[in-house]
Amino acid sequence: MSEKLTKLEQKDIQPFFDRNQDYIKYADVPQELIDKYTGVLPEPILEVWRRTGFGIYERGFVQFVNPDEWEFFFDYIDNIYQRSIVVGITALGDIFTLGY
Repeated sequence: MSEKLTKLEQKDIQPFFDRNQDYIKYADVPQELIDKYTGVLPEPILEVWRRTGFGIYERGFVQFVNPDEWEFFFDYIDNIYQRSIVVGITALGDIFTLGY
């Protein structure tokens, strides 16, 4: 477990890893990308990237994605008042974003 996580974050994220031991990895996350989003994205997301890379979790329902590959998404949406980053998608087509 990363030393960057607080004890509460470690406690909260461990069940995610326990539930997703059979995740499907599709890519490693380059250290440059982790560095780019350190201090921007929550540390637990970066910890998932460090430990498991980009992949499919929660029995195929959730996929963590490379935010840089999803920047185009905001070209198609009006009325976004906060800068946002795409961090995941669901099997139903929902997009997970985090504002910053």
